[in-house]
Amino acid sequence: MIWSKKFVTNVGPIDRQHQLLAALCDMYRVIVDLGMERELCALMLADLARDANAHFDVEDEMMPCRSRMTALHHHRADDDHVFRELRRYQARLAESEWSADDARDCLDMFERWLVDHMTHLDADIHSDVIAA
Repeated sequence: MIWSKKFVTNVGPIDRQHQLLAALCDMYRVIVDLGMERELCALMLADLARDANAHFDVEDEMMPCRSRMTALHHHRADDDHVFRELRRYQARLAESEWSADDARDCLDMFERWLVDHMTHLDADIHSDVIAA
């Protein structure tokens, strides 16, 4: 995933977490291309879920009270979506053979979600945090 200035929110903790999630995708994509073992796939899925959840917790803490209800509603729907998808990939890994294509599909899904999350849901978080 190529990092872009369009992802920057100018809220340090949020930007650092976005960069961490992007770097995690990049790291796992290299590992997939080198030949990822099944156990490492399980670790990848757990890492993506853990770090996305940590990111959501930081966002929740940073949202000002006045805009919190609307923002939390949209963020929670976004959270639920990515976690449902990660659970779906975890179930596929548990039930069948897991291929490099499955891992790539998962990373593609996560990257699409991350770009959408950064450019839409978090695009105005700076003004919300400053206004608080």
